[in-house]
Amino acid sequence: MGYSLGQAARMPGRSKTMLNRAIKSGKLSAVRSEDGSYTIDPAELQRVYPLSGAANGHMVRSVTAVTVNGADDPEPALQQWLLAERDRLVEEQALAIRDLRERLDESETERRSVQTQLTALLTDQRPIAGLLNRRAACGAGSWPGADRRERALHLGRRWALRRKP
Repeated sequence: MGYSLGQAARMPGRSKTMLNRAIKSGKLSAVRSEDGSYTIDPAELQRVYPLSGAANGHMVRSVTAVTVNGADDPEPALQQWLLAERDRLVEEQALAIRDLRERLDESETERRSVQTQLTALLTDQRPIAGLLNRRAACGAGSWPGADRRERALHLGRRWALRRKP
């Protein structure tokens, strides 16, 4: 009595696809039945794929014990390491955020200072009292000089040019 392809695959712990490839390449001999399925002799299967010693025909997997920091079970040690790494990264990010906020505050203070200086340079900062004294020195009815054009240029008003005195 022979094994079907699925039964033969379970014996040495291989896949049906792997056994089918071995049959087609000629590495494993099998008899093809009328319905197209394969029948594999147990001795032939043992020749090509020696059984691992499992009596029930199930695949036997070897598990290598991994120790982390001397612990037999790697799961808790791995979780502790991952949590510690996460906490370290969170703290590092918090420090970076704090540093960036401090830099932003410093640059904002510097920007405001420079803006105040530029505003002071671009605006007329002479005291108003000085301008009034200058007007009084020129005469009660005239603003620096009697010329209409000079008055318009000084005040920056075009309507003064169009107006008749």
